[in-house]
Amino acid sequence: MRIRMIFLVIALFAIMPLGSSAYSQTSQRKPVTSIQNTSWQWVSFYKSGTGSIRPKLAASFGLFFNMNDTIFCTSDCNNYRAQYQLNGDKISFGSFTGADTDGCEESQEYEYMNGIMNTESYRIDDDYLIFTLKDGGGSMIFRPRTTNP
Repeated sequence: MRIRMIFLVIALFAIMPLGSSAYSQTSQRKPVTSIQNTSWQWVSFYKSGTGSIRPKLAASFGLFFNMNDTIFCTSDCNNYRAQYQLNGDKISFGSFTGADTDGCEESQEYEYMNGIMNTESYRIDDDYLIFTLKDGGGSMIFRPRTTNP
């Protein structure tokens, strides 16, 4: 557990912009306090035992949490939709519906969607959405997305 927290802190510092421009960008944006009606872009995925994965086409990977408790996920190959339920810091997803993964051989979709489907809890830390995976499986980090599909 301690090693995972150390890695998460290192990962957050690695993805955070440095310098005074980082402060001005953050101070102009309203802090995110809820995931409802928000959009996120995948930054990294730490899988316990295998290391870190970063998206090759980051702009293709998005999460969109609607007010009606539905989530829309985009990847570098397909799009998916599901219901989600929040209970404190716990999050659960219903069955995802979407396209067939045939023809997605070079895609990172499998790792991305597998991580989302195995998420147990979430938190928002410094405007980053962090999913903690079940059974100590790792964590996924997302940053606010500025455009929607």
